[in-house]
Amino acid sequence: MMNEPNDATTNSVTNPYMPPTSELTHIDDGGKPVLASLEKRLFAAIIDTLIIVMVTVVPLIVFFGGWQTYALKISQAGFLFTAGLSVVSFIIYLLIHGRLLAVNGQTVGKKLLKIKIVRSDGTAADFQRIVVFRLLPVYLVQLVPVIGGFIGLLDVLFIFRSSRQCIHDQIADTIVINA
Repeated sequence: MMNEPNDATTNSVTNPYMPPTSELTHIDDGGKPVLASLEKRLFAAIIDTLIIVMVTVVPLIVFFGGWQTYALKISQAGFLFTAGLSVVSFIIYLLIHGRLLAVNGQTVGKKLLKIKIVRSDGTAADFQRIVVFRLLPVYLVQLVPVIGGFIGLLDVLFIFRSSRQCIHDQIADTIVINA
């Protein structure tokens, strides 16, 4: 039996059963901000959605006397009722997240996961840009019957590109980075 050295410099050619070793370093791409991971963005969005649902949908369910009555009312509601709920939801969203968005480019979910919204060049994104170009288009397009949901889904699916920018990020010229 051959004696093989048992150290980290042994490669897989001399010892095929040894795990590969490498030095992990942070690659900074010349001072550019590091994009937030897909997982962090997903969980931040889930947290923010749960907050909005708890503040808007749950009280409506209680008001209408249960989930079935609420679902029936929503399904029978016209465009104006749906648009009204969206406006109220948007205002509540801004009341909850507005200060964090204005100061740090973060929502509650983004703050908890230590990520934030900035301009594509890494500079701070102002509140107006975030609201008018990043949030408002998503809310408005989702009001369009049938196609709004598909466009909303398409918006989210754009995150799987190398730039990790959704359509709303491209409209607002923003990226989401590690804070």
